[in-house]
Amino acid sequence: MIGNLNNLKIKGRQLLVELVLFFAIISVAFFVVLNISSLFIIPTAGNIDGVTIKHVLADYLHLLGYLQNPFTGGLKFRYIDMSVAGRHHFADVKHLFLLNNAVMLISVPLTYWLLKQEKRNKQLWKLLVPLQIWLTVFPVLAVTLGLNFEPFFIKFHQIVFNNQDWIFDPLTDPIINVLTESVFIELAAMACMLIELMFFVAYRISKCSIIKS
Repeated sequence: MIGNLNNLKIKGRQLLVELVLFFAIISVAFFVVLNISSLFIIPTAGNIDGVTIKHVLADYLHLLGYLQNPFTGGLKFRYIDMSVAGRHHFADVKHLFLLNNAVMLISVPLTYWLLKQEKRNKQLWKLLVPLQIWLTVFPVLAVTLGLNFEPFFIKFHQIVFNNQDWIFDPLTDPIINVLTESVFIELAAMACMLIELMFFVAYRISKCSIIKS
């Protein structure tokens, strides 16, 4: 009986380490991609008539700050027109990114602590198999996503948002002319590459722990 409880405890801890590491990697990737996304809109920043690229980038940087600051009020662009529905959608998006950042702030230090404990107990090798699986499966999922991006994008919005505010009209919300489908594809690709890179780094760290021990 005691032996079964110990095995259950060990497996539970291993699962906890894997899940926390997974959420840390995913949340960090989303955080990084969001905060470098202004680089990806430079080619499309001139797509709004009557608004300069400089002013588009200024409003977009303001948007990035709004999405990650829990203490800001309603979003208001200085140069780009925005409808009530558009403003409401960005408020919905803000909740998602605040959740992501909260997960990151919790999971990253927790991952560091758990991995430190696993290294001390010479248990990092247990991450090799799950990391190998993630390294293999994730690229397949990423390619599948890339080949079916538009239906996935639409289905994602239909599931996550309980309204139609995400369907922007270029006449009332010209920001959609900047945030084109190609921009979202590039951002998704960057997120996938970052996630795969972090999986690989975690795998190498785990593998090196075996060699050193």
